[in-house]
Formats: sequence, structure tokens, C-alpha cells
Amino acid sequence: DTRTNTEYTKPPDYLQESELIALMDQHGIGTDASIPQHIKNICDRHYVDVCGPMQEDGQRGQIIQMRKPFKKGGGPQQQQQPKPTSRHMVPRPFGLAFLACFEELDKELCDPKIRAYMEQQVTKIATGETDKNDVVESTLKLFHEKFNDFRNNMARIERYFAP
Repeated sequence: DTRTNTEYTKPPDYLQESELIALMDQHGIGTDASIPQHIKNICDRHYVDVCGPMQEDGQRGQIIQMRKPFKKGGGPQQQQQPKPTSRHMVPRPFGLAFLACFEELDKELCDPKIRAYMEQQVTKIATGETDKNDVVESTLKLFHEKFNDFRNNMARIERYFAP
């Protein structure tokens, strides 16, 4: 009896929220207090959706609705979603286009090193190792140059946002 069993590979699941937090920590980005706000910001700005695990067919999992704060005497109760086994950061088209623009115009801005450097500078200000005005002046100079380069090259990225 000869039978063949055909199986197909499927793409790896999206980055888990816990993996993103570990990577941010590894690269010195954010603090225990600020990391949840960073994640909230990328969700609020529609760069990613937080979803449950990938489905068997390779499609993203169900979007996990962010809980709204409880309002006393509020309207009708919303039915709770079942708790997913994991939370995955799934890029949205806008987030991918936004990233592609930065990669094309200034790849350094996509590198965690630049954010980690800024975090280190803030820590040095807090510990008195460096002067706040020096950090502000050098950072403004750096990002003013980046802004001008970005603005002068906007025509290169129009294709990402064309209707």
C-alpha cells in the first residue's frame, strides 16, 4: 500500500506582544512604565492590530478588542471576547507603508539603536552624567537634518500613499 501525504508549509506566526516587549528591553527601548504606552500608541495610530494566534489556514487571528474603561452607569454591557492563548502584533497596510517610507528615506530611523541612544541620553541626564541642554541641542540638530532630508525627498515615497 503506497500513499502519499501532501503537506504544505505555512508562514511563521506574527510577533507576539511578549516578544516585542523582550526585543524592546533587549535594545534598551522604553521602561517597564513606558512600554505599554508605546504598544498602545502603535495600535491607536493604526500601524498594527493585536490579534489572537494565526489560524490553521495561515490567516491572522481574531482582532483582540482593546478594553474600554468601565463607566459607572454606562450603556449596555458588551459581551466579553474569549481570552486568546497569545497576543500577536499584526501589521496593518498603513503601518507597512509608513515603515517602507522610513526605510527608503532614512533607514537609520527604523533601527532600534537610534531610539536606544536617545533613551541612554535621557538616563544620563537623570543621573547627572550629562547636561540636558547639550542633549537637547545635539538631538535637535540631528533630527533637524533628518527632517530636511526627509522633506526634500518626499516625492520618492508618494507611491506608498497614492489612491
